[in-house]
Amino acid sequence: DKPDAGMAFFGGIQKKDGKISSSHFSGHDIESILKCSPKRIANLLSPFSNEQRVLILKTLLEGDRSSSELSQTTGLEGGQLYHHLKELALAEYMDQKERGIYSLTEKGQMALLTVLAMAMTLEKRIIPEEVEATFLESRKEEKAKQ
Repeated sequence: DKPDAGMAFFGGIQKKDGKISSSHFSGHDIESILKCSPKRIANLLSPFSNEQRVLILKTLLEGDRSSSELSQTTGLEGGQLYHHLKELALAEYMDQKERGIYSLTEKGQMALLTVLAMAMTLEKRIIPEEVEATFLESRKEEKAKQ
């Protein structure tokens, strides 16, 4: 009912073996989300400020991994690897199922997929001239095939 209002939405669906294994959808009014504290935002996003942590999370999205498997994927060893694992555990994005076996939490999965989608969206810079040029090029290719 307000003249200057809006909503922000995010959501996702993940399938495994052809079936939906998890989904989330959320919408919040702009007025409410602007009240979110900067500290809360920084705490939620700080794990994503490090490439190695993002790589760990992406690896765990594929399934549980041992510390040696994570070390092979990231190139991190010993204290360096455990430092990043500790930060991700403190953020509640991953946990240790058993000694040396790590898994992505539901919160971690939701955060990772949301941030990845946001990154993909923000990286796409649609320039009208490029869109038109791409369209014209595809039309030329279609006509050449006929």
